[in-house]
Amino acid sequence: LTNVDSIKFRINMRLRFKNNDLENGPCRKAVCNIYERPLTRTISNSGGWQHVATDRFVMFGNYMDWDGTVDYILFQLITKDMDPAGEFAVTDFEVFGDDYTDAPSISMAPSNSPTNLYEQHLGYVVRYAGEVRTVVRQPFQVDKTGEILAMDGSREYELCEVDEVEGRKAEFPNRMNFIINGQCQPIRHGNPTVDLDPNFVNQTDLHVLDLSGPDLTVTPINVDQTFGGDWLLETAVQDEVCVSFPSPYDNDYRGGDPLNPDVIPTRFDPDKPVFAMLPDGTHALYDSRLILHENTLENPLIDGGAEAVLRSTIRAQRDGLKTKKYPWAEEYFMINDQNVALCSNEQPNFLNHDHCVISYEENVCVTEYLETTNTLVDVQLVVTFNDETLAKFHNATRASFLETGVDNSRYLYAVSNLRWDESILDGSITALPCALENPVSRWKPRSDLDTSECTNTLTQKSNNVFKHALESSNDENLYLRDVYLWNDLEEDGCDEMDYDAYGMLVMTTEGCWENTHPDYMSIYDFTGYENDHPVNTTNIAYITNWTSIGILEYPDDHQMSYFEQLKEELGKIIPVERYSYASTSRVNQGARYGDSIILDQFADQMRLNNDPIILKSIADNIATMALANKVATNRGGGVLVCG
Repeated sequence: LTNVDSIKFRINMRLRFKNNDLENGPCRKAVCNIYERPLTRTISNSGGWQHVATDRFVMFGNYMDWDGTVDYILFQLITKDMDPAGEFAVTDFEVFGDDYTDAPSISMAPSNSPTNLYEQHLGYVVRYAGEVRTVVRQPFQVDKTGEILAMDGSREYELCEVDEVEGRKAEFPNRMNFIINGQCQPIRHGNPTVDLDPNFVNQTDLHVLDLSGPDLTVTPINVDQTFGGDWLLETAVQDEVCVSFPSPYDNDYRGGDPLNPDVIPTRFDPDKPVFAMLPDGTHALYDSRLILHENTLENPLIDGGAEAVLRSTIRAQRDGLKTKKYPWAEEYFMINDQNVALCSNEQPNFLNHDHCVISYEENVCVTEYLETTNTLVDVQLVVTFNDETLAKFHNATRASFLETGVDNSRYLYAVSNLRWDESILDGSITALPCALENPVSRWKPRSDLDTSECTNTLTQKSNNVFKHALESSNDENLYLRDVYLWNDLEEDGCDEMDYDAYGMLVMTTEGCWENTHPDYMSIYDFTGYENDHPVNTTNIAYITNWTSIGILEYPDDHQMSYFEQLKEELGKIIPVERYSYASTSRVNQGARYGDSIILDQFADQMRLNNDPIILKSIADNIATMALANKVATNRGGGVLVCG
């Protein structure tokens, strides 16, 4: 620098890119302007040449792999408010090599905030999510300014970025960032080393495993990446203290889930960390790693990797489930209900087909290639209609009203007490079980009746037809069974003497079944009916009376023909459909108590996806994560698993 004490100096870099991919490219425009600012600093006059180091930065990403062309890359050196008499000269640019030695901090520190604040008899206990993480011997400092952060317990700091490598061993010792004044700021010295100095922490309150014994082997790993900061225990430890340690599956910020029923901590309240004392007397923090399962051509993994797929799904998003919509659409959908771990069950091919097996595990995944490039669809958010979910449904749809005042709540019920009565027995409105032209009939299990009580007046032929249909049905519903009589051959249909039969009991090898009304316990939306009636009328009071139960009991004094009439009136009561993926799609498309449906499909047909608040409320409070291939299955069937 010449004729000036200092200058405010800035380096700007600009990439102008012609973008061919408006969906997945670097921006959603035809031309992308991308900026980097490697340096913004006041540089003082040292009286001669000086070496100025920028912050480390990534130069725009892998722009040579993007779909498009680079117009140009502009490199600018800019000063601000420089004295007109001043001059600056730049002689060279270079990229730091491995032999470059960093100062204790990359940035220039004001003289009143020195880097070295170590005091021999002073320590600060650092807690991460409320649990002891380490002890540091100097307070945290903002790297760029040297600002000393309060360490007296009066403040908490939010991590926004952190390097796995210990700061004292890292190439750049400022790779731990806190949110300071709304910005993600690097902290001097980086990620602190694990230190459980007994002068400052009571180790009896911690989970500590002693690995200092001569019979235990602890070996450094990943030395090139973590510079000796990672250690692998290679010896089995027989120590009774191990049983007191928390499960590594739950030692995170998402708490327990249905796969971990034994340890269910509160959400965002992790278990205590587990430490180890190493042979040299220092300490390390346990970091759970992969559990390897054999999945070879000869021995395929029996669940196809389903446990890992399910475990990886919601755990990938700390902020919970999120909704999204495209700019051109009105409907929202769930954006992050996808799996991180992929299903390992391969399609049969010439290499593995001799060793494929049928798996009857409760959860077995099948790789779903619904889109050519999308393999992250092995899971789906699913709504199952049962006592718990139906009782929650109305309140879940009131979420929008509670937040915005706009009432889009729904009255969705399973309908009980639907029955056969004189108003529908002529078969002109509701098909009877033995009617001609491939009748559909619904049955419910009667475990309370034994063989002596489970009798009927059907002919032997008709009884055998229903017995066979019930026993061979692939309907997976646990509470109801819909059957379909083909009637293509004489022996497949009822005896003509039984064409008017209904409500009969049939004994099968699984137990007794009772014929019910075809809509018994079907799922209907009664919101239209509620909207058509004045407030505080008897009808409205009856319809809204079932929201805390989710199962509406059809009135005894209403004929069944009235229910059929409501179904015909547009918008009065709307059935929930199961969609074509149902294994019993030829039987009945209507959703029933006990059925499951993919959330996005359910929300789409019921027009619940127009309101992101309601969609997220149902996702958070009602839906569960399930394997896509397990949403609807064939009763008694298995899944082909190949390595």
